[in-house]
Amino acid sequence: RHAWRNRVRDAMRGDDTGGLKRLAASADVVELELSTLHLLAGALGGAGELDAAADLLRQVVAHHPDDFWANLHLGYWLSTKPSPAWEEAVRYYTAAVALRPDSARTLNNLGIALQESKQLDQAVKAYRRALRIDADLASAYNNMGTALLELKQYPAAIAAFEEAIQRQEKPAAAWYGKGNTLLQMRDTKRAIEAFKQALAIQSDFAPARQRLFAALSAGGQKDEAVELASKAVQASPDVAWSHRELANALVEQGNFEAAIGAFKRAIELGDADGVTTHDLGSAWAKLGMWDRARQRYAEAVRIAPNDPQFHFDHGWALKNWGDWRGAIRKFQDAIDLDESYAPAYDERGELFTWIGRYGEAETDLLRALEYQPHALYAHSNLGKLY
Repeated sequence: RHAWRNRVRDAMRGDDTGGLKRLAASADVVELELSTLHLLAGALGGAGELDAAADLLRQVVAHHPDDFWANLHLGYWLSTKPSPAWEEAVRYYTAAVALRPDSARTLNNLGIALQESKQLDQAVKAYRRALRIDADLASAYNNMGTALLELKQYPAAIAAFEEAIQRQEKPAAAWYGKGNTLLQMRDTKRAIEAFKQALAIQSDFAPARQRLFAALSAGGQKDEAVELASKAVQASPDVAWSHRELANALVEQGNFEAAIGAFKRAIELGDADGVTTHDLGSAWAKLGMWDRARQRYAEAVRIAPNDPQFHFDHGWALKNWGDWRGAIRKFQDAIDLDESYAPAYDERGELFTWIGRYGEAETDLLRALEYQPHALYAHSNLGKLY
């Protein structure tokens, strides 16, 4: 047994990830000491081999179901994978809580997994249990605030974020959460102040900066949003997100020509997730430049082929460019990805009307109204048929 532990430590000292994986594949979870198995699982996780760590710990839990640390760490590694297995993590965190019901941090982790699994009411209960054990656990207040925000329980969310702010040394995330809640409550003035507080604590907090721009635009302070975004570009001229945020602020301001330049620069700097390319297409569309819009939308679809909005907007640009048959195909692509995508039925129905396919037009327009009963444009298009 000691020899096994030494082999694990030797692999750790030599950064031998392959060796660690081979040890995990040959580990006898019945014979080996739990401390050795935990050492090996932790080494695998620390080396980024999260699946291997989780696989090993599943075996450990199967033979040692009452081991608190195996359940806790398995929940953790499942939660931190690139594609987290939240529902499975809930199962192991729940087991860990049952083994140590007075562990506030374990309850907090359970709450996170429940929240990510969209079990929001249960998540709030877990956070409240954690806070009854440790009233100063600031992260539980912050996490509870985000769950309450998703539940649209805005006053309770504000109260939770304020508790986190009082208890954290640098509560940027709590100020951000409070700002998001205030923005949902349409209290733009206080939301702007909250986002500014978050940025004063953490100047590179990109989500807070983005939401600040949104709050400024919602409050009619579009010029200030552009000014702040321009300063961010000056401070970080080689960072893609600063140009993207400037582009978004310029769009809100209605300066589409300048926005196009900023979107292009963001793409040149490596912002290639599809959203920026799509938004560049939308800026061209605002100018009525349908040829360029359709090209950018087509590129966005290539980058992110599973986004129905990208296909819909590509079809919309093709329709305005004059390629009606191409547009019909793209609207079908959007529907294939989301059969309830009402605007795609509406736009395709109008095109069917234009080319004399009235039966198909009626079917599409009625389907659009089925999914979106108050769609005025669909009502108008249907009225033209009758």
